[in-house]
Amino acid sequence: TLEDVLFPEMGDFIVQTDLHQSDANYLKNVFKARLSGDPQAVVVSDCRVDWNIPGVSPLGPDAAVFFGIEQHRDWATLDVAAEGAQPALVVEVTSPQSRKNDLETKVELYHAGKVPLYVIADARTETDDLRELELIAYRYQPDGYERVAPDNRGWIWLEPVRLWLGVTRDRQPGYDVLACYDPETGEEIGDYLAVTKALQAEAQSRARAEASAESRA
Repeated sequence: TLEDVLFPEMGDFIVQTDLHQSDANYLKNVFKARLSGDPQAVVVSDCRVDWNIPGVSPLGPDAAVFFGIEQHRDWATLDVAAEGAQPALVVEVTSPQSRKNDLETKVELYHAGKVPLYVIADARTETDDLRELELIAYRYQPDGYERVAPDNRGWIWLEPVRLWLGVTRDRQPGYDVLACYDPETGEEIGDYLAVTKALQAEAQSRARAEASAESRA
């Protein structure tokens, strides 16, 4: 049910599409790399988070960033108050069957949890052959969330991780996927596959240059 998905229990197995899971993993990895210099920064994905909202069970965000945590643990449930955690950012990727949770219910709940920036990657269209994403962002205000407009590229500025978040086309035609962009160069930050290929290409280029130098010598 929608409530089961909204308030997951340890051991629940909620099936997601491959692209949904790829987006969540990508965000977690990029955010962790970006914040690797801060020992008190924590990024979790599909981990139960107790926001300490009276009468509300823990939620399971697709990607969430916290600061001020002195000791990292293998959390089944991250208790925000108990850890002294400072919520900074939550990103949710919608699924067709549970869009209402992300677009409506969690807007109220994350505001109650005082999350400064809540971003939704809304899969407005999602079929076997087509996936279209729209970014929706909210900034915390005491009396409610304020909608944040994307820039002229359709990107959202993620202040806690100092990155732009946008939408790009996957290698498979017809599929929108999430992409983070460097604020200085505007270049897309690739996933593990893209980084691996870039390193391989660099190694091959260096090997060819060394071979050419040896041949001339």
